[in-house]
Amino acid sequence: MDKSKAKEKIKYVDKLDAEPRSRYLSKLKYLNDFDPYDCPAKVWSLDVNKLPNVLHGDIWNYLVYGGSSYTHDQFKSYKSLEAHNQFTHGWVHDLKIFCPDSTDNTVVKAKVLHSMRLNEKPLLPWVVVDSIGTVVTSHCDCMAGLGETFTHVGALLFKLEFVCRIREKTTVTGVPAYWMIPSGLDKVEPCVVT
Repeated sequence: MDKSKAKEKIKYVDKLDAEPRSRYLSKLKYLNDFDPYDCPAKVWSLDVNKLPNVLHGDIWNYLVYGGSSYTHDQFKSYKSLEAHNQFTHGWVHDLKIFCPDSTDNTVVKAKVLHSMRLNEKPLLPWVVVDSIGTVVTSHCDCMAGLGETFTHVGALLFKLEFVCRIREKTTVTGVPAYWMIPSGLDKVEPCVVT
């Protein structure tokens, strides 16, 4: 076997059969053919200020009222709403953002732990959100990933909504100290309080 071929990484899309590959490639059209699974780490950002404002209603509309671009049926994926438990239990990590050129859409990806096999490698769901926060499409590399809605995408969406909600609020510890040293003091010495 040629060593150069052995070292080549097989792209995610190349692992798919013909019909799932066609579906996956149609999702990438929302991102100008940018594949979230096949890109360098340097294009991803951790800056949550780049995120469009995703609200709880946007999640509900996508998971329950949203329609499959393949079958044109409503998802009615009420079970995916239970993904909030995965989010609240801390199973969603490493939220990353990318805004492809020449599109108003943003792709957000994360690592989500398996719901039944916690020792396995985390799953890598991603969602495409437009400029006003509407979820356009999604994908996950789990077994049910080609179905478009599932628990792992739901968990990512709940994390995304939470991040959008808290970035608008600034806490006292989120800003530099604003108190002034009382008059008559040049500096304040720390001391142990007993």
